[in-house]
Amino acid sequence: MAEGALAAQHLVELLATVSGYDDEDTAIHAAVERAAETVEAEVCALLIGDTVIDAVGLPEGSADYAELARVPRGRGRVELPGLGACGAGWAQLGRADEGVLVLARAGDDFSVAEHNLIRGMAKVLGLTLRMLRRERLMRHLYDIQRLISRRAPLAEVLRATLAAAADVLGAVELFLVDPDDPDGALVTTGGAGPLAWRRRPMGDDPLVASVIAIDRVQERPGGRIAVPVHECGRTVGALAADPLPGHRLDRDNLLSFAEHVSLALTDAEAARDMEAARHDTLTGLPGRALFHERLRHCLAQRPAPGTIALLFVDLDGFKAVNDTLGHAAGDLLLAELSGRLQAAVRRGDVVGRLGGDEFAVVLSPAGEDLAAEVAARIIDELSRPVPVPGGLAEVGCSVGVALNGADGDEDLLARADMAMYEAKRCGGGRFVLAGAETLRLVEGATLVP
Repeated sequence: MAEGALAAQHLVELLATVSGYDDEDTAIHAAVERAAETVEAEVCALLIGDTVIDAVGLPEGSADYAELARVPRGRGRVELPGLGACGAGWAQLGRADEGVLVLARAGDDFSVAEHNLIRGMAKVLGLTLRMLRRERLMRHLYDIQRLISRRAPLAEVLRATLAAAADVLGAVELFLVDPDDPDGALVTTGGAGPLAWRRRPMGDDPLVASVIAIDRVQERPGGRIAVPVHECGRTVGALAADPLPGHRLDRDNLLSFAEHVSLALTDAEAARDMEAARHDTLTGLPGRALFHERLRHCLAQRPAPGTIALLFVDLDGFKAVNDTLGHAAGDLLLAELSGRLQAAVRRGDVVGRLGGDEFAVVLSPAGEDLAAEVAARIIDELSRPVPVPGGLAEVGCSVGVALNGADGDEDLLARADMAMYEAKRCGGGRFVLAGAETLRLVEGATLVP
């Protein structure tokens, strides 16, 4: 076979060997072994600067690797223990910081054709490693995007992003402006388990402080790079990284991870805004739409009939407060009574404001006895006077109670609403239990025949 064709075959075989691996370390080791075998070299190493990334032919940690490190600086022959004088050849994988493939063979020097083959093998290895790194980056970014799209908790997204950035780039730190101290930062490096944030003065890292101040990428020559992080277009922090020994830090990759941190922060803020929009602005309680959603969620668990109670609460005399003391007093009254409502139920129960002076409560699980007990407690709590500008506001409430059956959320609420109106028709300050077909009037917690 002609010399050129044989060299091409060697390169194709090397490419087939290294491209069959998914991880960088295994591909490097396979390439180093294959390169040594191809040119019948006793020693082959991949070096970045003076650091040995992988090698065959010398014991691990051998001081003789220092001799190999001097080969790219012009030495064509080296002395190695056990081998004596060796011919040496080398070639860069691409950029200088990507590494150098160095080979040593006892006896004769490498021929011109072999030097060309070594250069070809180095280029193949460099190309393959760049492809593997790109694939690894894209897999990480895809996984992060999936977390964001399914609205995973922000801490989970940030932890995954920082772990991916560390895998691709090395040591990374996320800085966010401390909301309690504009001259301070909250800093985390990610890692296993919950994110661990620590407070640091912003001035401790001038590079990061400069990035946040001017909203622009900053870097030290050959060293640390910091890129801005945004939330809804505002600069709120920076992602910073330091290069691994002998490596050049990839600025574009760091920017990609920072963009995904920004996307996660912005999406989380949008989700908070959407959630806030579904809450009543005055009381902070879920509004009608969100309350129905949570009621439907409770009913979707297919609970046994009579194990979920819906209480429809309507204030008695609220209009008089607005008319006599003013709407500001009425707002303060609603805010206070919403807090009392929440205090009257368990932590896992749902309290919502349906509009105006109408509230609703889902007790789950709850039977008739517990529902009656809670309804009586609500009537008592809401009847206590509330200090407001201009005097004391006093109202009462009427409560309709319905237990779940085969109906959906709308029908259950309608039955509770009907029971509430019956309580109000009978004078208010009481509750009515709605059965499937009948209403039972209750005053306090005593059944009225």
